[in-house]
Amino acid sequence: MTGPLVGITVLQPASGTIVLPGQSMTCSGRATGHGGLQTTLVDRVVLNLDRGSDIEANLSPVVPRPAVPAVNWAASVAAPGQPGPHDLTITAFPDDGGAPASVTIGFTVQEPTISLTGVWECDDGGLYYLRQSPDRSVIWAGLHDSGFHKGLDFTNVFHGWLTADGRALAGDWVDVPRGATANSGTLAVGILDDADGFRLVRVDDETTGGFGGRVWRPTGSLLEAQDIADLAGRVQRYDVSLGHNNPPCRDFTVMWGGVWQPTGPTLPPIPDSYCSFVGWKPAPIGWLPWSWDGDGDFSFNFTPLWGTDFPNGTDRNDFWSNGWVTEQPSEFSEKPVDLIGSQFQQFQLFHCEAAMYGRENSGPEDCEAAPRNLLPGWNERSGWSVLINGRPVEGRLTVVNPDDEENRFLSFAVGPDEQTVELHANTFARVTGVVADDAGHDGNPPEFHPVYAIDMLQDFTMPRAQPVTLSGVWHGSDNGTYYLRQIGHELWWLGLSRDQGRSFANVFHGTIGPAGGLDGQWTDLPMGADGAFSGGTLLLGGDQADLQLLTTLISTGQTGGFGASTWTKIYDSPGVPASPWPPASEPSA
Repeated sequence: MTGPLVGITVLQPASGTIVLPGQSMTCSGRATGHGGLQTTLVDRVVLNLDRGSDIEANLSPVVPRPAVPAVNWAASVAAPGQPGPHDLTITAFPDDGGAPASVTIGFTVQEPTISLTGVWECDDGGLYYLRQSPDRSVIWAGLHDSGFHKGLDFTNVFHGWLTADGRALAGDWVDVPRGATANSGTLAVGILDDADGFRLVRVDDETTGGFGGRVWRPTGSLLEAQDIADLAGRVQRYDVSLGHNNPPCRDFTVMWGGVWQPTGPTLPPIPDSYCSFVGWKPAPIGWLPWSWDGDGDFSFNFTPLWGTDFPNGTDRNDFWSNGWVTEQPSEFSEKPVDLIGSQFQQFQLFHCEAAMYGRENSGPEDCEAAPRNLLPGWNERSGWSVLINGRPVEGRLTVVNPDDEENRFLSFAVGPDEQTVELHANTFARVTGVVADDAGHDGNPPEFHPVYAIDMLQDFTMPRAQPVTLSGVWHGSDNGTYYLRQIGHELWWLGLSRDQGRSFANVFHGTIGPAGGLDGQWTDLPMGADGAFSGGTLLLGGDQADLQLLTTLISTGQTGGFGASTWTKIYDSPGVPASPWPPASEPSA
């Protein structure tokens, strides 16, 4: 006799069944052997989905015992995340090693009826950038809408799963150190679509850790590209617009280097008055012009450290080849990149200036109106302020030894309990801002004007706050900033591109293995209108055997085209004094 001596029948699922992505399918049926003088029994039933890995079924006796030997089989199979047709093959194997019997059932995974991908506004004042994957997982980053620099009050990341019916979402959430909070827990939300609109609503008794938001609605917008020429042309100074005096040449520039000659601002006649800053004062007869000699900027000179000087330093080729303003201002006799290049060739440094304000309010009365902020200023509030080690300055600037050029430094009370972060000469720092021409003065070096943020590299040889973990703020070789949070053996991060997440915003969630390596999944989120939208796996190693002491992470394997390959830790916690490393030497102009 040829052919199988066993048979297989399927009770469920029926051929043509339609299921949701990720839905658990109950599979069951009966497998029969062969009676007679040489009895053949079925001792194994295996299910195979789309020629993937085998799934062993559970076998149980048929009661009452039939004349022909038979077993019941049962298994649970998760439907694929990919919508469309799929095949489930069930195979019965006889105990005598003879030919098996198989049957294939076709079923269809339907497209999700709803998608949560997009930008959601929450009643906690946050913007939540959600991405729903075909496998019904949902990743988000939630950033408080604090202004130019989002997420300063809180920034959290989330990884969860939709229920099979698509009516609820549950998972884990973690604050990362871009914001001022450090909580974590579980979160469950119901997904509602009724007369009150499409929304997510927190399920209180399934949420832990003190999560603040309760209701989300998909009413947010993606970040568009920033037109720096337009913005700088509208930001007011005491005399002319910022863009007129300092035409922008390269926005969102991130550069490592050494700080020299930090200098405090010349303040307006009434130091905390914006009207005084833009040249107006009230009088009994109305507003009067009030000129003053200054611009309110604090400044310092800055010598670049290129990638050849420092691991993860500024990529010289990338800096001079990408990101430059392409439309040549009328006052320029050459392309912006060529103008800045010739200036840098002469001076070998950049002069950095942090503006006091970044508003377009101008003229009498308008200067008293609600701020219309466009760019960061060191005397602005929250996310509209210049950042020092990740925290807003908000006017908390003191010039120490102002008349002693050799020993002068700037002190910023931005840390916890008003701890100060100090900007000294010889500081090793990362500056983010706009490379600009100093059109208001001839024969000057190129500028960073305005400065958006300054991060000082921590000296990790000095004593560190305990416990030491991977948590902190890191610089990626893609010029992104990565906010890492380690909880036990789990690692979470939010990575933002140098343009505040417009080019990419990704979330990573992984585990620390016994040997110290990191293994996890990364997902791009819809933050920028033209941002990256990929995902995959990442394997990471480090520069030390003790994982807790790592200050460099290295990609040892990845899928999905992740941009960065190395990460350098900048500091353990935002706003904390960083014991900055000095650069090698001050250049001569």
